[in-house]
Amino acid sequence: MAIHTDPFPENSTIRRQLSEWFFDPVNEVAATVPRVYSQIHDGSLVKVRSEVTDQAVYYLFLNQRDFIYPVAGRGSVIVKRDRREGTFIQMKVFLDDGADSFLRIFPFQERTSLEVYLQGKRISSAVPLPLSFHQVLTISVSELRELTGNRIPWSLFDPLPQRPQDRDLETLVRRIRQELGRLVHGEDGAMDGDGRYVYIETLSRQENAGGLNCSGFAKWVIDGFAVPLLGRPLSVEPLKEKHLSSRGNSLSLRYEDSRDPFFGLDWTRNLAAALARLRGTGSSGVEAHDVRGVPYFSYVEDVGYPVKDLAPLLYLLNRESPGYFYLASINQPFGTDPPIRQHTHVALLFPYLDGEGRLQTAVFETTEETSLESLNRRYPDDFAHLVRIPVGGSFFLP
Repeated sequence: MAIHTDPFPENSTIRRQLSEWFFDPVNEVAATVPRVYSQIHDGSLVKVRSEVTDQAVYYLFLNQRDFIYPVAGRGSVIVKRDRREGTFIQMKVFLDDGADSFLRIFPFQERTSLEVYLQGKRISSAVPLPLSFHQVLTISVSELRELTGNRIPWSLFDPLPQRPQDRDLETLVRRIRQELGRLVHGEDGAMDGDGRYVYIETLSRQENAGGLNCSGFAKWVIDGFAVPLLGRPLSVEPLKEKHLSSRGNSLSLRYEDSRDPFFGLDWTRNLAAALARLRGTGSSGVEAHDVRGVPYFSYVEDVGYPVKDLAPLLYLLNRESPGYFYLASINQPFGTDPPIRQHTHVALLFPYLDGEGRLQTAVFETTEETSLESLNRRYPDDFAHLVRIPVGGSFFLP
């Protein structure tokens, strides 16, 4: 896997230069006018300022990036000090551009400990450091990396260039966006193998011009790969097949006919398997394309992963297995008398690196583009089961 050789942007030389500032009497520290310093070793620029609140004093060391000095920029450092006691609370180092990937170092007895967050998820905690907090104040990230070694997955934060698979996904996303305007929402709607809009439950033709629901929309995208291979869209009936032997329990079995609690799971698995059979690559087994065994995340059988974890999960999946997009079946408590867990919604997730090497995740649902933030707002305590689809081959949306 190719990795950028750009060094991690440091500002430890400026922190050493201003080290006495950290120990000024806390009641004398005031918010300072920003000042820019040039680092002797490489000439890079660092903006230094402080902020004061009722509870804390913050010392900010912000690396220049694209002619600005972002607070949540790769390499930026913030030291937090208790304003009442004058004690140090933590040092925070941003490991990527954005507020959600960072490390924090805390005083711990006479030493310190470290924790790491990836896209908002804590992936390492209570990692001991053989340093006092005063020593940590002026340490470089490269020194931290040497001290902690394989106890911290540092390589996850090494920048990557856009890879061919990312470009393929970016192109796919652009083509889907271009076609959204001709689609309309249709309750229980999908396109059948003859290109007609039908109701999924009955397979009868829709009375109006025709539209798609979330499941039908997912099929429409997969049909984009199927049509060049098959000459027509996939048939609807095989995608409704229920796999009773591979999911469910005694409670859910009682409601298979009345509530169909695993429809979204069966549908997404069947879509992945149908495309694999057409392509003649990989297994067409019903569970063969499930996303399981991702480091730092616990998979719940036939339920998936917390929706709130999708951002870091997709970050990892893209780094380790570029060139895939994902069908997500949302699982949540649903209904009454009794409430049971059901797969109630389907979304499509497309993680890729853009031309600047930054992760973008396009989200499509029910004929429109949304976002991970939108999913998090609507399903804050729910789960998403993922099946993976490799990008590639001809693509023509019916």
